[in-house]
Amino acid sequence: MRAVHAPPRRRRAGALPPLDEGAGAARLVHQRPAPPPDPLGNRLGGGAAAADGPDGRARQHRLHRPRLLPRGLGGAGRARGRAGRAALGLPLPLDRLGRGRRVSGTVVIGGGPAGAAAAILLARAGARVTVVEREAAAREKVCGEFLGPDAAALMASLGLPLPSLGAVPVSRGALAAGSRDAAWALPFAAWSLPRAVMDEALLDAAARAGATVLRGRGAAGAAREGEGWSVRLAGGARLAARSVVLATGKHELRGHARSATRGQIGLKLPLRLAGPMEGTVLLLPFAGGYAGLQPRGGEGAGREANLCAALRAVGSEARDPAALLGRVASGSALAARLLRDAEPLLARPLAVGGVPYGFRHRDGAGAPCGLYRAGDQFAVVPSLAGDGVAMALAGGMAAARAILEGVPSAAFHRALDAELGRPMRWAGAIARLLEAAPGALTLAAGVFPAGARLAAARTRLPSRPRPVAGGREGGAGPVRILARR
Repeated sequence: MRAVHAPPRRRRAGALPPLDEGAGAARLVHQRPAPPPDPLGNRLGGGAAAADGPDGRARQHRLHRPRLLPRGLGGAGRARGRAGRAALGLPLPLDRLGRGRRVSGTVVIGGGPAGAAAAILLARAGARVTVVEREAAAREKVCGEFLGPDAAALMASLGLPLPSLGAVPVSRGALAAGSRDAAWALPFAAWSLPRAVMDEALLDAAARAGATVLRGRGAAGAAREGEGWSVRLAGGARLAARSVVLATGKHELRGHARSATRGQIGLKLPLRLAGPMEGTVLLLPFAGGYAGLQPRGGEGAGREANLCAALRAVGSEARDPAALLGRVASGSALAARLLRDAEPLLARPLAVGGVPYGFRHRDGAGAPCGLYRAGDQFAVVPSLAGDGVAMALAGGMAAARAILEGVPSAAFHRALDAELGRPMRWAGAIARLLEAAPGALTLAAGVFPAGARLAAARTRLPSRPRPVAGGREGGAGPVRILARR
């Protein structure tokens, strides 16, 4: 069976190529435009084409770009020698790209913050990248929607400052258990923004950068084939590429499931409150779990709030908003007062099961080369920390940087684990304390608010990245893969 490629001539605007010769009705929402002239090409020392690939072997025509195959898979593509990138705020110094480095095609599985961020950087660097996103349109996800200074800085570096997306500021934190409550000023500027708004903005930026975005097309599996990867889509079509970024969030990919064996249940319920929350994020423990409550940005700014809960076990709370509100309200007098007249904005809470809070990926023996994990597929921070989105963005951007630099996936995973270690440890310790002694923790926060501010700061990503242990392929020395903020 022959591979199906786009014809070399330019199509009229809006025309879509047949992706699988009738084997499936693929919907290509964003088609990669012709690359603009690159003013940086001469400075970076690369040309538009070269005779040999980075491994010295002869090139194969047009196999540098990810492509759809109806059945089977041809040989893995070689990199096409096009150096340079558009100067669009890419947080990667020009000298980091390496002179004359050839960029291979990448398939990104998952279009959330981690996957979209990886696609943006890869596309801006001139790589051929395809994003496979299972949802046909952006929708709400089980997420606390809290964005700290690390997330804000990363979004700004991608050209998406949070205020421009309708995010609302959050300046105070609070904790309540039983009759006690405590409040403190956050040691940093923070924001709240619905995930649907954020995800759509990121995917749109990826498409504008030149990535091909396939929406409504889930990935059914991924396997090594030759020197590259074959990604099988629902419906039977296949994508081939040199490397894969696995960023499916809380959903597992067949054959590459996380090693975590158990998890909690995450629930999310947007609310309309009796009055505004005035820039405060609240942590509300109760028997068997805890919830976060914060003002809602976007179109819901004002009296709307987001309630996100993590529970060890659920009954009717997963189906009935009143049952969920009642369980959260049972934990403290403050929660009962705030939620008394709350109006749910959904008929039932959004739910996701088996969330392995505290999970950190470790490569085992025989881990596949060229599969870069990011976001919740690499680490799942306890949701009370409010840094999951920042970790997803940083991981996706670091994966892109590692691919561009030729850093092996195993070395990338070690470096990312080292960067996430501190916030993961602090968040895990706070979660255990909150479960064991919520009243004592609330009392301590009230007596020593500086301790609460310290804990909030320690659950953010470090601002100074470490170099990757192991360096680039070929021993060209270490490279920093996380952006400085």
